[in-house]
Order: sequence, then C-alpha cells, then structure tokens
Amino acid sequence: MSTPLLAALLLVLPLGALAGGAGGFTPLDRQQAAALMQPAQYREPTLIALWSSECAYCQQNLQVLARLQRQRPEVRIITLAVEAPGPELTRLYQRSGLRGVHYAYTDPVPESLNSAVDKNWGGELPRSYLFKQQEARGAVSGRLEVKAVEAAWGR
Repeated sequence: MSTPLLAALLLVLPLGALAGGAGGFTPLDRQQAAALMQPAQYREPTLIALWSSECAYCQQNLQVLARLQRQRPEVRIITLAVEAPGPELTRLYQRSGLRGVHYAYTDPVPESLNSAVDKNWGGELPRSYLFKQQEARGAVSGRLEVKAVEAAWGR
C-alpha cells in the first residue's frame, strides 16, 4: 500500500469512530500523529491546533478557530488535545462550537506523541500548524489572530 494512501486511510478511518470515543474524541497513536502532520494530504487550507483543558490561551484559541471556521468554511480545522479525553475536555470542546475531527492523546507516554507531531516542539501550548496546497505553511506557538493565520495562507 502506498504511503499517501495509508496516510489518507489513517485520517479517514477515525471519522467513523467519532461517536464511539470518549466525548467524541478519536484516540491518537504515534503512527496516526505522524501521518496527521504530513503536508502532502492538505490541498485546502488546514490548521491543526494542539490544546489542553488546563491552558487558558488554548481555550481562547478554540474560540478564534470557531470564528475562523464560521467565516471561512473551506478551512479545515483539526484539533488535537494533548491529554486523555474526559468530561472537562469534552465540555470545553463542545462549548467552542468547533466542528470536525478532534483527536486526543491516549498514549501512556505522551512525549512519544509529542515527538511524532513535531520533533522540534518543546511542548508549549497552544500550538498550531498551518498547511495549504500540500505544503507546511508554518507553526505558531501562543494565541492566534485570524489575520495572521490568513497571511500565512497567502490571503
């Protein structure tokens, strides 16, 4: 099986499992995390947002991303909670109003998932990755601004 096809399957297969995971979160393993970060699969503008329920700026970013999603429905937003799913995580995600695929760490060694996402990432949150036209367009640590995100996509 070709690598792009395998990566596409890894991203599509969890969609059917959304209702079955805790709080609707799709569990993320190391292979899925690495596949998720491959830019070749993202033709349309895509943003992968890493967040935690304990991070106040992360919660603010979820609100910014929900606004971006309403303003730009063609933008694909994928969220990745860097903690195990639970009631608080579910409540915060649902309150944000975001739609789409949302993953959560379930590995007992979260550092291995961190490395699969980005070997150069120091663990700071919030963290966002931007993709467009099958290219990585940048990584942002800290609070997001819609204008800055759109500038990274060349709008």
